[in-house]
Amino acid sequence: MLAKSNLRPMSSLRGEYLLPLEVTDRPGVLHAVTGIFARHDVSIRAAEQDGIGNGARLVFLTHEASEAAVQECIAELRKLDVVMRVGGLLRVIGD
Repeated sequence: MLAKSNLRPMSSLRGEYLLPLEVTDRPGVLHAVTGIFARHDVSIRAAEQDGIGNGARLVFLTHEASEAAVQECIAELRKLDVVMRVGGLLRVIGD
């Protein structure tokens, strides 16, 4: 017999996340993007930027944050005119 489990909504979970973005390569983009993370209380652990054609790829690794806050960031990032594409969100497990 299986033990009864308590399921929690995904939005209540916490973890670290890896999020790639394709953005326009112009001054102020990094500031606009990181401001969204800050507004939603998602701290950036590491960031990397690579040029791709006329744009850039930004990859962010966060400190532990709530799934809800990260999803709110993604929703707001998608509305920025400088964000061309939000890549797949990866949840980081372990160190």
